[in-house]
Amino acid sequence: MKRFSQIVSTFALFIGAVACGPEVPEDIKPNVSEGRLTLEVSSENSRFVANESGSSAELRLLSRGDVAVLDVLTNQSEWSYEVVEGSEWLEASADDYFLTIEAEANEDDKVRNGKIEISASRGGNENAIFELKVVQNHVGMAEVVLAQSNLRVKAHTELSQVVAVESNTDEWSFDCTCSWLLIEQCDEGLRLTADDNQFREQRTAQIYLTAPAKGGEQALGDVLTVSQDGDAFVVLQSHNVATDDEGGQLHIALNSNPELDWDFATDGSDWFNATKGEGEIVVNINPNAAGLERFGSIDITVGDEDNNAHATMRVHQIGTDTDELIYEVEITEPDFLLTAAPVLTTSTGGTITVDWGDGSEPEVFDSRRGTHVYKEPGMYTLSITGQAKSLEFSDGESLCPELKKVISWGQMGLVNAADMCLGCNNLESIPNDVAGSFSNVKSFLGAFSCCEKLQE
Repeated sequence: MKRFSQIVSTFALFIGAVACGPEVPEDIKPNVSEGRLTLEVSSENSRFVANESGSSAELRLLSRGDVAVLDVLTNQSEWSYEVVEGSEWLEASADDYFLTIEAEANEDDKVRNGKIEISASRGGNENAIFELKVVQNHVGMAEVVLAQSNLRVKAHTELSQVVAVESNTDEWSFDCTCSWLLIEQCDEGLRLTADDNQFREQRTAQIYLTAPAKGGEQALGDVLTVSQDGDAFVVLQSHNVATDDEGGQLHIALNSNPELDWDFATDGSDWFNATKGEGEIVVNINPNAAGLERFGSIDITVGDEDNNAHATMRVHQIGTDTDELIYEVEITEPDFLLTAAPVLTTSTGGTITVDWGDGSEPEVFDSRRGTHVYKEPGMYTLSITGQAKSLEFSDGESLCPELKKVISWGQMGLVNAADMCLGCNNLESIPNDVAGSFSNVKSFLGAFSCCEKLQE
């Protein structure tokens, strides 16, 4: 069986003779540094406010008694805390990553002020200290508090939600400028009604609650962050997973709504399997002892029953009986004119049938090159059958950055491969020649010149 890797070696000298860019320098390793000592303290509590330098913060507690949890992150193995003298009304406890602060109800007529120091050290002579000022309201101070600090709303259903609000005054108010969210006060707190989200992007809004301050005192408010899911979508790096008869492992990147879960299902074929990775699907294809092509599929679903998107990936193991020239292109602009690879002229002849992969009807071209306008950007897989004496993935006048992957060379009766993929600077992979596609080809001069991303 004739391998394309053998063919590549026959024109490797021609590739080396073409300069497509500057030489890649050898790896230069930077000096290794231990880095500075770091100590970071944060909290999801909306009443925790850090200063710009990140070295101190203020935490405000409710008069009725309150609990707050802080995240403590350092590049040292240990950290410690100290409740400063005069702050005995505070109780603190810690584990590896969290510091919990508690205070009982303040029944005095003045606020309580306290301080906690959080520290980490290295070698005894390098220290990082985070100062936390803790203030607790006194009884009678105006307070308004949300039962939750975050609310997630679906894109198309369950658009109306109620968030509970607790306050010791009826005069609390809210402020938010958001065109897609209707906010109303109700007996329970806030009633929120979101518009249907027809866009892919998740959108967010913040609602600020305030209570009236009395006598120059600082009233205690709260903040609610509302996020609404985007309309479900999924974009695959490739709609085709293809290998030759040797099989192999392929990683296909997947882009979808980060706020929505996704999953997949195979068609049950036993000659390949797939696993879910971080933003990708990993497909493992077994060797094909029979040598004949075989097909399978993977269905990908993003979202839930109320908001979902689907995509299908074809799994193709080409064999000695694969007739089609199959390749994948990425169209990046609307109304883009693409020229098919087979070169047909009145002098050389040839007839091909092209499935452009965008749902349009296949077209037949006789003694002239096939062209097609893609209305929308995206990944498209072309499948071409017929006869042609040569291939040229560009249009003969410009480069072809659209070509991403050749899946099968087909059986088209080729006799010339010179400049076949010249300038296809985004071409990432090509298959072995398992069907003898190039058995009669005499020249590969410049066939893969300037294919900078091509991996053997």
